[in-house]
Amino acid sequence: MLGWNELIISFSLSLALSLGTTAFIWRPLREVLSRLCDSPATTHFWSAFAAVIFILGPLAIVAAALVPSRPLVEHVRYALLLSSLGIMGAFALMGAVIMANVERRLIQKSDAAPNQIPSA
Repeated sequence: MLGWNELIISFSLSLALSLGTTAFIWRPLREVLSRLCDSPATTHFWSAFAAVIFILGPLAIVAAALVPSRPLVEHVRYALLLSSLGIMGAFALMGAVIMANVERRLIQKSDAAPNQIPSA
């Protein structure tokens, strides 16, 4: 069984990594979302959604995959690995959502102006 110390250390590491990543990517993500979204309300929603995914995704993976009976150093290393995998998964999810939105907008633009050649 996991002790309180291991849980607190693991969750703290996961939250620190997640919050740091979210803070680092927040401004560029908001800029991309403001260009893709039709209104400030949708930009706000998708920004909040991204923050939740970037913070709770890695934390959920750490909570689900932690195993007891490891030395503390190994436990910390494993928690960092799980948090990193969770963050990469969150990036992949957000990238897929943004890419699908970009593709949809490109298709809409090409349908609206079929005779124009898009410039690079």
